[in-house]
Amino acid sequence: MAASEYNLRNTRMAILVLAKGDLAQLVHYTERAKIDFRDVIMWAIEEK
Repeated sequence: MAASEYNLRNTRMAILVLAKGDLAQLVHYTERAKIDFRDVIMWAIEEK
């Protein structure tokens, strides 16, 4: 996942934004972030 504290914080916030309170989505996006955290951050930016 994200190596720096800054990236880790951004990744966590992106996952929360994308999951929208859905636990299954939270797990899904966490798994995706483990593959490439940058994808999750980009999806959250596009969501806005």
